[in-house]
Amino acid sequence: MTESKYDVKDINDVVVFLCRTGSATSLSLADGKIDEKDIIHLGAPLMSLPAAIGGITNIPKQFKDMDAAEAATIHQTVVTELALDPSNANIESIVETVAGAALQLTAAIMAMVVAKQNAAKAVEAAATSGEVANPEAEAQEVSDAEKGDQASS
Repeated sequence: MTESKYDVKDINDVVVFLCRTGSATSLSLADGKIDEKDIIHLGAPLMSLPAAIGGITNIPKQFKDMDAAEAATIHQTVVTELALDPSNANIESIVETVAGAALQLTAAIMAMVVAKQNAAKAVEAAATSGEVANPEAEAQEVSDAEKGDQASS
């Protein structure tokens, strides 16, 4: 058996966040609606959020490198966080769903990060090239030109 190159700490952190968010949602929906009184349920998920996003870039390689012992760690985290009965016939399905959601959440966040970084680079490049050195001044020039066109009509 080969030894895992990476641990699953960052996956576990996202799994904890997802489980706590699920539990908070369940508590909030207990009365059939979600309103401002339910904010009290958000403490646990919010407290786990920094750890969940702190190592998010490590998650794809942790999933690829995961061994059986690490998969068991994720399994136990889901069971513990959701307070599932170990005899529940649906545990494997629940664990797989949560682990899949962790990977999908990671992919979505990383796609957004890349998109934001690319947009920031494009703005910086445009500003550096002088294309949009001062967007407010450019907007004012367009407005002044439109006013001039209207006055000469």
